[in-house]
Amino acid sequence: MTSEAEMIKIPILEEVRAITESFPSVRPRERTKLTGALTVEILRERLREGRIPISVRDVFVRGNPTEFDLLIVRPSASPLYSIVYDPVDVAAVLEIKFSGVYSPNAVVDLKRCFQRIKKTHPHIECIYLTVCEAPNFKNRITADRLGFPVFTLYWWKDYKRMEVKQGDSLQSIIDFLRNALRQLPNHI
Repeated sequence: MTSEAEMIKIPILEEVRAITESFPSVRPRERTKLTGALTVEILRERLREGRIPISVRDVFVRGNPTEFDLLIVRPSASPLYSIVYDPVDVAAVLEIKFSGVYSPNAVVDLKRCFQRIKKTHPHIECIYLTVCEAPNFKNRITADRLGFPVFTLYWWKDYKRMEVKQGDSLQSIIDFLRNALRQLPNHI
């Protein structure tokens, strides 16, 4: 098994920051799409390095209208057009954010999406993962409010969002996802 120290060259947060800050002429608020896309791709790469079979980004579970950031899938899965997966091949759906959500309705909307997928496919784990979050933000998505697992890699220590402290380890997320894969029906 690969250790987290071996798997990570530089922290995910620093990698996202280094790339987005290489666009100095673009204000941070105008880089949100870039930051989000980079976050998903960097996490996707780290999960693959941890030997987690993962989809491309922006994908669907057949029969469900929700677009998910990533899916954890059976290694033998054959998605339609690389984006539509058979539910029996899906171990987990992931909603990923760089720095959390700001809308007070976000937790309700996400909970509804996760409940819809769980209702028709109880074996699929639904996970919210954020790279950074403010621990005292009133609209922060928590496991208690969402009713599903929530992982936060780093917590902001200051209001300028420069200093962070470690949150959940990437290894704990990988372990959770490996367990979800073992729970797949007719696991291969």
